[in-house]
Amino acid sequence: MDARRPIPLSAEELLALVGDIYEGPLEAEPWRSFAERLRIVMAARNVAVTLHHPQGLVGDTYVMAQEADDATDWDAVETVYRQQFMRDDARRLELVPPGTIVQIEGRSISPEARDYLAALGIGNCLRTSFAEPGGMRCWIDVVRPLRDAEPFGAADTALLRTLYPHLERALRLYAAQKQQEAERAVYEDTIDHFVLGSVLLDGTLAVLRVNKAAATII
Repeated sequence: MDARRPIPLSAEELLALVGDIYEGPLEAEPWRSFAERLRIVMAARNVAVTLHHPQGLVGDTYVMAQEADDATDWDAVETVYRQQFMRDDARRLELVPPGTIVQIEGRSISPEARDYLAALGIGNCLRTSFAEPGGMRCWIDVVRPLRDAEPFGAADTALLRTLYPHLERALRLYAAQKQQEAERAVYEDTIDHFVLGSVLLDGTLAVLRVNKAAATII
């Protein structure tokens, strides 16, 4: 595992984390860089970012940063969790309200779930949630390996609380961006239906975007 950086972080390290938060909406996998940096900072096996989009937009987004040598099939782990343990999980994602930070330890879950996670070498988890007014929600899971029995401490939760307002603001920006993309897609589908060509130019008359009808005409 990467060497852990001491918490509290230096001003430069904290600014780097905050910078990754605001860059997150621009990444192909939203908040991938932030998840990786947070994983190293918090000595985690993995950090997962789950985005729930409100009805009518694109499907949910799931991004994970993990140790380079981790060959775990996390999709399979998620499937087993949903089939066998999620129903009785009092701390599953939708039950963690925005602004809340919870620690999920072996003693807080069922013996069956504890044995399953132990077999995979999965230790303690720190989970937080945030949201934006339009209905988009996000959860962050920070998971430590079982070999590191140290529970998350006050400094870990304090770091997440420091980052919380930035995460909330960045999510508002991401939601607005996705809303604009959805509205643009509706507009483009409409003009394509009427076989109307549309070419978007910038101030120098360079082509920024061409719809399907225009491409066919050209």
